[in-house]
Amino acid sequence: MLDLMLLIVLFAIFYSITFENHNIQNHNYLSIDYTICLRGVMAVLIVFHHISEKDSSGRIFPKLQHLGYLIVAVFFFLSGYGLMFSYLKKGKEYLKSFWRKRILYIIIIYVLITILYWGTKQLLNIGNTNISAVINSLINGHPIANNSWYIVVQIYLYILFWITFYCFNINTKYKLILLATFTFILSFAFELLGYSSIWYISNPAFALGLFWAYNRQAIDIWLNEKHLWLAITASLLLFAFFSALPVASFLELPKDEMRLMKMLCRMCSSSIFTIIIILFMRKINFKYNSIWKWLGERSLEIYLIHGIFMILLRNSILYINNDSLWLACVLLLSLASSALFYILNNKIKIVLSRSLN
Repeated sequence: MLDLMLLIVLFAIFYSITFENHNIQNHNYLSIDYTICLRGVMAVLIVFHHISEKDSSGRIFPKLQHLGYLIVAVFFFLSGYGLMFSYLKKGKEYLKSFWRKRILYIIIIYVLITILYWGTKQLLNIGNTNISAVINSLINGHPIANNSWYIVVQIYLYILFWITFYCFNINTKYKLILLATFTFILSFAFELLGYSSIWYISNPAFALGLFWAYNRQAIDIWLNEKHLWLAITASLLLFAFFSALPVASFLELPKDEMRLMKMLCRMCSSSIFTIIIILFMRKINFKYNSIWKWLGERSLEIYLIHGIFMILLRNSILYINNDSLWLACVLLLSLASSALFYILNNKIKIVLSRSLN
């Protein structure tokens, strides 16, 4: 049944898009409306991915266990692209309110979701939820809020963006190179601290989004000159190469070197996967985008809150044994609660915006 539910979602995705003719490209592929719809698609897929980590029944569904870092890379790309697009449009003025509108806002959201998870786990007596454990979870790589590592990394990347673009008086292209360097340093720091690989293998896609926004005009001109399918083909081949290399039987490397190679290969494959998605966005149009747009606008809330219902519906009197019913209830409750969380987050945005005036 899980396979069937996944197929229904995949059908809904393909049914909601139309493909352009062979020689026609969609030049609005990274417009706000399209990227919001893409976020909606990725938000649903990430919920399915996290459920597949807890329930591996079915033939197709368990494959989602391997897609999490690729999906998150798309989110990081869109974040980087959005930041750079806004900076190019508004200049240094954009950075003056950046700490409150971007960094402080996401910190508040992270604190709120941590409190929600802490309360849930305290209620169900799951794990160590005393105050000292909660504080340690903020810095030890094991946050109380399930899957919230993404928000922590996002905060770090936002801070690095502000430092690079506000504090360094150099050409923008050199700022981008510097920020990409900082991103890799951060990723290797997570590795050295013993954090799970999920903390860093998707991060380069953030820098990729920045570079794409900065070079958007040149990229579009090149793709318009009948290079799109060449780019898609090359990207697919490179993705297959970097995905297969870590499991190649001919490799006989020492343990540490093998670990480093796997890390670099996954970094490459996550960024290339994002490129593939963005390139295909040039060949599609969202036909019925109202649902995906609604989901995309609440993608952060869906991402953060669905883990609570995964816990509640498998660790309390609300326990649901049937896998398909569990998935359906997690998804429906996540969507309903994300709508409320979205309203609260908008109120926080309004308060922070007013405090700037």
